[in-house]
Amino acid sequence: MNEDDKLVTKGIAAYHTRMKTARAILLYAQILEHLTQKKRYKDPNYTAAQLAVDLKTNTRYITTAVALHTGDNYSTLVNSMRLRDACRMLKSPRFRSYTVEEIGVMSGFANRQSFYIAFNKALGMTPRKFRVANIPEEERKLPRKRPEGTPHKTDKPKFLGDSEIRPKLAVKAAAKTAKSKKANSVPQKG
Repeated sequence: MNEDDKLVTKGIAAYHTRMKTARAILLYAQILEHLTQKKRYKDPNYTAAQLAVDLKTNTRYITTAVALHTGDNYSTLVNSMRLRDACRMLKSPRFRSYTVEEIGVMSGFANRQSFYIAFNKALGMTPRKFRVANIPEEERKLPRKRPEGTPHKTDKPKFLGDSEIRPKLAVKAAAKTAKSKKANSVPQKG
């Protein structure tokens, strides 16, 4: 094995330098294909260990291939894919009715906090600021419309109106009163 067959990089763990260049390129292409075509990056519980099992390799090779091609780790690669989707949705008029948190979950983040941290780290602003900055000026002045039947946080739960409840309650109360009067009345002997 000659030096051209190995990736030799200073400052990287020893097992990173043992992987052949051709193997690292092939594995990285398989990683990208598996994550993107099957949308595995949208699953917040999909780990490098599960990816290694799916690709019939081990996690060290996954880590090495990603590190050698991106300079980052597996989590950063997956988060970059999630952030790409989140940015697309935050810009799109089609997703205006969704909250920022809902978009984060749809992109594959496990919770609001991990979404905000990754977004701020990568783009230097919160997802909300990004959304506002990418809404055209004429749309900013228009009220947001929610899809038909989607409740809003200020909507009150739908209950039967007083006009529908009161007559039913009055009938029940009258029946209950009549029963109690019958039970309390003592028959008089004559």
